[in-house]
Amino acid sequence: MNPPPARDVVTDYHRAWTSGRVEDAMRLVAEDVTCRAPGVDLVGIEAFDRLSFGPPDGGAR
Repeated sequence: MNPPPARDVVTDYHRAWTSGRVEDAMRLVAEDVTCRAPGVDLVGIEAFDRLSFGPPDGGAR
């Protein structure tokens, strides 16, 4: 089975995140994710999960 195209994963992540379904969005993030955010480089899903980007409505978890 082939993985979905990256664009589909990004679109699904964005839709979930911006509609407040943070857990659904996080299920799309790889355990070994790396992310460069303003002022910090994140390594691993736990670090990424702690970063409080939050959807436009504040998205309390």
